[in-house]
Amino acid sequence: MKRRHFLQSAAGAAAALTLGRFPKLRGEEPPRLRMGAIGVGAQGYWNTRELAELTDMAAVCDLDLDYVLGKALEDKKITRKQGEERILPEVYSDYRRILDRDDIDAVVIATPDHWHTKIAIEALQAGKHVYCQKPLTLTLAENVLFEKAVEKYPDRVVQVGTQRRTFKQTMQAALLIRGGCLGDIQKITCVLGEGRESGHLQKFPVPGKLDWNTWVGQAPMRDYLASSAEPGTYWKEVKQLDIALPDQSNAHVTFRWWHAFSGGKFTDWGAHLVDLALWAVNRQTPGTGPSLIDSSGAKFIVPHKDGYPVEDNIYQTAITFDTKCVFPAVGEHPALEMRLISTSPEKEGVLFEGTKGRIHISDGRIKGKLIEEGAADQFKDEDYIALYNGLPVENHFRNFVRCASGGGKPISDVPTHVQALNVCHLAAISSRLNRPIEWDDAKRQIVGDEQAASFFARDQRKGFELPEV
Repeated sequence: MKRRHFLQSAAGAAAALTLGRFPKLRGEEPPRLRMGAIGVGAQGYWNTRELAELTDMAAVCDLDLDYVLGKALEDKKITRKQGEERILPEVYSDYRRILDRDDIDAVVIATPDHWHTKIAIEALQAGKHVYCQKPLTLTLAENVLFEKAVEKYPDRVVQVGTQRRTFKQTMQAALLIRGGCLGDIQKITCVLGEGRESGHLQKFPVPGKLDWNTWVGQAPMRDYLASSAEPGTYWKEVKQLDIALPDQSNAHVTFRWWHAFSGGKFTDWGAHLVDLALWAVNRQTPGTGPSLIDSSGAKFIVPHKDGYPVEDNIYQTAITFDTKCVFPAVGEHPALEMRLISTSPEKEGVLFEGTKGRIHISDGRIKGKLIEEGAADQFKDEDYIALYNGLPVENHFRNFVRCASGGGKPISDVPTHVQALNVCHLAAISSRLNRPIEWDDAKRQIVGDEQAASFFARDQRKGFELPEV
């Protein structure tokens, strides 16, 4: 079977997700770490299960004991075997108890977005390696703070959970683009999908054993809101959890539709797709980012005034949008336009358009004339290894464990991810203000717009301040 036909088959798509083409490029089993998991609901549960197969999961932590920990501790993959017995990890509701333990080498963080930076930097300060889910930060200021932290603690490894960098089709796209097969890339289109809508939610008692005060964290305090006091059907089968949640709320998986906790689709899917787009074209250093970001005309279900919603009991982030990002010519990089759009005939993914051709990538698929003609067949093993910074070609979790236990640069590090998140945060700010924003990427500054610049950072609620670096 020719390679191009293989890629078009369902088997080829599955292999793309498992790196099935590269078994000989995988390294020996990395040494085992002792890990702690902070946030084990939804994505965190999946992360914990995957890492528990590669490490000794010594502790787990979550603020909602009813929601997650009961289910997580029933999973044999999360326990560790000691002789003929299976040992349960220690259970905490305060993540600091994990950071205090000298016997824990690393943590995986999968909390809501507004907690990522604080916990991750405190983990670095405690001497831990960090696997942190995307998006890494809540604000542009947190991007700067995180960069300072990794510079200060160069012996700690931080892997960002943008696992699409380790999908085979993404690697093939990066090699084709960096190798000049598409010529100069003139336009990139990232299809992020539409945001979520809600009705007007009501105040209800905080469910179960959820520590609501801590969950709200650095954000201004607010009531727990939901569409019903009873569980609904939304995300009922989150990964393997099979836990029912209210259809709409301002907690758990629906936190991402509230400005206080997230940037909506811009930071949710943008953290994946903008990240892999800029990684593929190698615009990963300060000064190579956009000069203008324009999300004017984005649609919301609640009116905004001066960038803030006029009602606080309804989903707030953008529903539909067509964002234009202008990247000026810099050094070897030609001028480039990037669009972040909510809807397209194509599924969520990235379209690269160059002077010599175009390719489209999405989960499990890469297509375009170059692919049909077998252009990706030209690459050798060492080309893929180079994308992994000289390390074995393996999935995101194994790459993290290998770097944390033996040294090396992970495939998804902080400085390169921050370049993408700058775009995502700026797009969200522009959508809220309904006007273009000028950006000095080298200086990390919003230019000529005092009101937009006020969104660069946020005040933190007393007791939940970000750490100093």
